[in-house]
Amino acid sequence: MKISIGITPPIDILVIVDTASDLTWTQCVPCIDCFKQLTPIFNPKNSTSYKIIGCNNKICQVDDGFLTCKNNTCNYEAIYDDQSHNDIGDLFIETFTFASTCGGGNVSIVNQMNQEIKGKFSYCFIPLESSTNSNISSHINFGDSAVMSGPDVVSPPLILSEEEPSFYYLTLESISIGNYKTFPFRSSKISPNDQGNIIIDFGTTYTFVPLDFYTNLDKTLVSLINATRKNDPSGFLKLCYESQNGTTINVPKIVAHFTNADIELPTTNTFTQLDECLVCFTMLPDDEMTIFGNVAQMNFLIGFDLVANKIDTKAFTLISMLVLLSFFHLSLVSCHKNVNGFTLDLIHHDSPLSPYHNPSNTPFERLQNAFYRSSSRASFFKKKSHVNSIQSTITATDGEYLMKISIGTPPIDIFAFADTGSDLTWTQCEPCVDCFKQLAPIFNPKNSSSYKTIGCNNELCDKKVGFLFCKNDTCNYKEIYGDNSYTIGELSSETFTFVSTCGENVSIPSIAFGCGHTNRGTFTNVTSGIIDLGGGKTSIVNQINQEIKGKFSYCLIPFESSLTNSSITSHINFGDTVVVSGPGVVSTPLIRIQTFYTLSLEIPSLHKKTLVDSINATRKLDPSKSYRLCYTSENGTIDVPKIVVHFTNADLELPPTNTFVQVAEGLVCFTMVPDEEVSILGNLAQMNFLIGFDLVANKVSFLPTDCTKH
Repeated sequence: MKISIGITPPIDILVIVDTASDLTWTQCVPCIDCFKQLTPIFNPKNSTSYKIIGCNNKICQVDDGFLTCKNNTCNYEAIYDDQSHNDIGDLFIETFTFASTCGGGNVSIVNQMNQEIKGKFSYCFIPLESSTNSNISSHINFGDSAVMSGPDVVSPPLILSEEEPSFYYLTLESISIGNYKTFPFRSSKISPNDQGNIIIDFGTTYTFVPLDFYTNLDKTLVSLINATRKNDPSGFLKLCYESQNGTTINVPKIVAHFTNADIELPTTNTFTQLDECLVCFTMLPDDEMTIFGNVAQMNFLIGFDLVANKIDTKAFTLISMLVLLSFFHLSLVSCHKNVNGFTLDLIHHDSPLSPYHNPSNTPFERLQNAFYRSSSRASFFKKKSHVNSIQSTITATDGEYLMKISIGTPPIDIFAFADTGSDLTWTQCEPCVDCFKQLAPIFNPKNSSSYKTIGCNNELCDKKVGFLFCKNDTCNYKEIYGDNSYTIGELSSETFTFVSTCGENVSIPSIAFGCGHTNRGTFTNVTSGIIDLGGGKTSIVNQINQEIKGKFSYCLIPFESSLTNSSITSHINFGDTVVVSGPGVVSTPLIRIQTFYTLSLEIPSLHKKTLVDSINATRKLDPSKSYRLCYTSENGTIDVPKIVVHFTNADLELPPTNTFVQVAEGLVCFTMVPDEEVSILGNLAQMNFLIGFDLVANKVSFLPTDCTKH
């Protein structure tokens, strides 16, 4: 949206319009660390109407979580959950100038715009295909220009939540398809109460509904649409059909039944052309978030009246009226010249009027990009509630597993060894006093706006933890491993970004980790550090325990699979996706001893024979002397008897691929080795098992599976 701020003269800026944000902001001079923008950055010194808000101002007393006081000035720090912005600055007041598209000159609104517009605004989105015409744009109206009436107007209640004041909720009771079925709509997990179960948002392109509800819609539409099914090559949209030469398909009538308002959605609002021969359903399944997106709202004039009704003190919600009117001609909007009503252009992200416009993108590429933005948007809403599930790729290298995550703002990708037996997550950091070589760039804290060192008084700087100590009021660490490898540096906090199961990014702020400036030992150049998944206080698992509900699981593919097919990887999962259940699952109690996860192994069974007695093959010494029991093999395998390890309440049969491995051409060896001091169930024995850790129920579950397909 284009507005102007300041006086003498007003400075034009283009900003993203958002019905689900807490703060209006723009970049200002002096810009200490800013992203690039095409237009000049606003300089408050050039405006006579700019005023900083003090700490005693009532606006600065609002408990929004992002306001702080510094040097008697109200400051803010608005961190967005996709970590694309980390905005820090002063809270101030300024004159905003809106250029009315109805004529009659400019209209200035100072500070309290709500009083001027009487709590009313409306907007009308043109279809995506129309936004490619630079002469046509969507509009947003304020005040008297937003008043709506007439025989076709329907008005469901608008729900505002004290818990989530950024969101506008509606109550969607059901959706009907044709004259056949009506499907009741269940509340979203994020809804504040039974009265509001879906967010209406014009920042999200597609509509998101719960999986079970979506499945019912999908099945019914499939049974009623007479067209050829076709997969979306991108894998984004779930229900698609072949369309000849860009023509539409015949779709049954779809009606959304809100409280007191039945809204028939035209085909263009429910099916969109993805490419020249493909049309797809614009609703998507999501069990975390329900959103009525902007494609469903196109060609409707939608008006918000935020003062129509009183506060319902019992439900702690503000009941207002949302007005929707089927609208196909922008010229029908009445224009008023008075100060109480004005209309602005809404510039679509991909419109030729937008600075984001890329003329080389096809309409179908723009639509796919919109999907990415929708997914990111939905992820942002989820994060305001909770983090449901995270999945990260694990790569096998030299007998260990690398885990790819991103740290910092902006996020920087790193590869680190995943380890369930370590005390600390750490990565090499600049300035690197004495470091091992790594292939990826070394993390530089100065380039991250979310990086912070942890002070000595922080509860995480527990001196009882043997590797932590205090130096210059900063918590430091020195971790020495069993092979005398070591890392030394500062204990710090940073935003960690993971790739979730649905392909989105999940960012979790303020994760404690080691910023290593002196790191030496047996570390290879493919890694930059260690991801600690152990049971210690500073482990990743413990720090995000509330988000993941104490659950994580992993499935390790065999080494040969990762060597022969680079597109296949192991995975580690956190949160709701990790429940290991079904036929074949066995569970054993988990005993947590400091950092380590321990199990009770009662006895292994070999059908009353030893391995040497049971294997009919030629013994051979391992030249490296690493393995004690080896055999010659022409094809890399030998016949091995069944080996079962008996944990408490869980008998686990280990396949031959988990107990014997080809260590050289013509040589296979037993993967268990003797040690009088420590006993460890290593990752070779765990391959092709889905292994789930439940740190709340204190159990570990095993499910034999093909991890290349998991």
